[in-house]
Amino acid sequence: MSTERSTTTVPAGGEPKGTPIRSVLAIVGGWITLFVLGQLFLGVIASTMPGDIPSGEGTQPTERGLAIWLAGMLPNGIVAGVITARLAGWAPIAHAAVLGGIIGFFGMVSSDEARGLPAWFAIGRALMPVVSIVLGGVVARAIDVRRGKRA
Repeated sequence: MSTERSTTTVPAGGEPKGTPIRSVLAIVGGWITLFVLGQLFLGVIASTMPGDIPSGEGTQPTERGLAIWLAGMLPNGIVAGVITARLAGWAPIAHAAVLGGIIGFFGMVSSDEARGLPAWFAIGRALMPVVSIVLGGVVARAIDVRRGKRA
């Protein structure tokens, strides 16, 4: 019999809390989800709206294309936030907020990619994923509360 103590605690509901490894994997899983959904969405709008989202080198999207691109970040971020929160198993909003913060940070750091594009797009590109990912965490938490998993 081992004398080591487990670092996983069991709350009153009986479901064990997550581990640091699970938290990291949840955030990585959310990041991958956001990337895949973003690429799929961008591919779909680029193929259905070639005039608004041109694929040639050095070509700029139209304002309509940029607005649709930003709008697509909302459902993608919500899904990524829900996935992150569900994979984490505990503190769903906190895990979604961490992913949102990381994505927002990289969105601001890479803002030079938005040169020549409208300022509203550069700002939205940094803020929209953060808001939508955290909203996904809130949705996951609400689902858990509704199912009676957490008080």
